[in-house]
Amino acid sequence: MVQGDLTYTQTGIFDETHLHFYTPRELLKLSLETDLLCTGIKNILVPRQKSELAQQTSTFSQLSSQLTELYESDKSEIYQYVYYFRPGALSEETPTDQYLASLGVPSDIQDSPLDPLLWNIVVRYHADRLGMLSEALYSIAAQTYPHVKVILVGHTRNDDLVNKVDSLIKHFKDLLTIEHVTADPNKKRGHPLNVGLDHCTGAYVSFLDYDDRYYPFFGSILINELQRKSATFAFGATVKVCQEKVGDHYKTVSKEPRIETAFNPVRLATDNFIPINTFVYDFSQFRHIRFDESLDVIEDWDFLLQMLFSNKLIPALVRVPVSEYYVRNDNSNSVLNHSRQGQELPPESIHARKHIAAKFINKTYPMLYQDSFSVFPDYNRMLSVPINASEIGYREIQKRELEVEVLRLNSELANIRRRKGFRIYNRLLRLFKRGL
Repeated sequence: MVQGDLTYTQTGIFDETHLHFYTPRELLKLSLETDLLCTGIKNILVPRQKSELAQQTSTFSQLSSQLTELYESDKSEIYQYVYYFRPGALSEETPTDQYLASLGVPSDIQDSPLDPLLWNIVVRYHADRLGMLSEALYSIAAQTYPHVKVILVGHTRNDDLVNKVDSLIKHFKDLLTIEHVTADPNKKRGHPLNVGLDHCTGAYVSFLDYDDRYYPFFGSILINELQRKSATFAFGATVKVCQEKVGDHYKTVSKEPRIETAFNPVRLATDNFIPINTFVYDFSQFRHIRFDESLDVIEDWDFLLQMLFSNKLIPALVRVPVSEYYVRNDNSNSVLNHSRQGQELPPESIHARKHIAAKFINKTYPMLYQDSFSVFPDYNRMLSVPINASEIGYREIQKRELEVEVLRLNSELANIRRRKGFRIYNRLLRLFKRGL
């Protein structure tokens, strides 16, 4: 059980006629053997110091090292895994399109992919949070798309963490094909993604950070949309999950869907609105593109801009959430992409913005990069263009001024209605059935 196995037999304490309990690995194996499809995963947490394991720490020295390791890992805070399944999604009688229809996915993008080509997912990790990494891998194992290979890239100096991840991978041996490689920890955030790309051999590529998750239909919908529209890049909506740190674990306080209505290349040139865990692309069209290893933030935006300026980016948009990305109040996740409230940017963000602007200025996609900021506001301070210098920025300022004026007029109207003379006048009008 510590190793993730809880297999029932014909006789004994694990007699298959008894009430069944499942580990996450066994539960997903069950779903693959039946017509059940996992649609979501939730963890019920109990602080480590209050758990039943904490009461047994004195006996750990007499038990296996695996149990001790389990207690010291993030998994020890998970009291229960709650898996959500839908019946019939994988059977011939109830195909995937009915399952997607139940989720509100438009019927014109529900067909199964025409060509079952390999999909590579590059997953990078750097922190000793095996619980989060495990959930990310389980979200990949639950994919409805059948041909998946994970390139798991460690970006850490911690050899012990790499060994722990090797042990973790063994639990997925029947669920996923995983290639585990390491990247130079002295290099910046783009480097491990480039290492992953160097190991990709599939027709399609996506990226996932260890602390984010895919929804089960991510690959099926996006890859099908690529094929159906002869696109080179497909992306979907995502759900922003805000978490607060409580003791040794994180508590989800809100979920906010971010649904895009259209792909606008001018907006992409000025704003990083496509998260890295929301897209899949045709690797054959962008094999030469790599992450800029001089950047430690917004390296994913630079990657998308390289696609845009290659003039090979043919986009397809799916207007349903396909993933979740997590924002934590202790800043343990990625740095925010831009600063709309005027707060100071850290030095690495200032460097990244100047570097990207210098790289693409005077380049065409088909319009000049710098001309993009005459349409969309320079919220990210790429060229330090005043917000009112752009068409949309000017309209936003006008809208804001009108909203302030409406509030002022409503306040004046409320004051008038509270005056004694107005109340008397209004009563007289009502007597003549002409009340306001």
